[in-house]
Amino acid sequence: MSAADDQMVNDLLVAVTLHASSHKGAYLEQVTAATHTFRIWLSFLRATISTHIADAMLDATQATIIEVAGCLSLGLVRPAIFSIRTQIELLLAWVYFNDHPVEWRHIQGHLRDYPMRARLLQYMNNNNERFQPRFQMLLRKRTRRTEDPYGLLSVHVHSSSTFASPQVVPLPALIGGATACSECIEMQVEVGEYLNDTMGAWYADRWVDFPPEVRAAVQARLSAPELKEFCS
Repeated sequence: MSAADDQMVNDLLVAVTLHASSHKGAYLEQVTAATHTFRIWLSFLRATISTHIADAMLDATQATIIEVAGCLSLGLVRPAIFSIRTQIELLLAWVYFNDHPVEWRHIQGHLRDYPMRARLLQYMNNNNERFQPRFQMLLRKRTRRTEDPYGLLSVHVHSSSTFASPQVVPLPALIGGATACSECIEMQVEVGEYLNDTMGAWYADRWVDFPPEVRAAVQARLSAPELKEFCS
């Protein structure tokens, strides 16, 4: 490694250290708050819904939350975006594999057959006639700005737009500023609500089993007649 390479790495280390020392545990706290109801869902799914076929996917989903907090604490915004998007892919896949042990065992050795998100959503639409009406009710009363955050996240992941493409910059410029990190937190909030709504619409037949915090989050957005229809 040349002296110039050494200096670039040292400059990156300085940038990371400055970012981390400036914000300390702030991003950990913000990610924890942004995923509060989402993490309750994960615990509920594991304890009440799971057939214990694909629980590794629930563990992996929880791990991505930790990844987001860790990446933002270091200022690594793009890796955090990848982790947030992965939450959607993992949890939707868990819904499917939780009911399909044969497919779960098959996929361990045949990764080319892994079901994509569109197929998983189609599975949910085809196998629960109340899923889409319930989801649409929550969608109409959403607090998030983006109806489906997966598309926006995918723009960043696939660099399909110049505004989201990585740039050729010195290593320290890889560390995101406060604005970029805050936008990432906002996206985590939106993904949390999106997944809360998806799980709520899919498992609404188990409404009486929902944790109080989950029920309260739905009740805060739906009127009494809407809630009655949602639970029907």
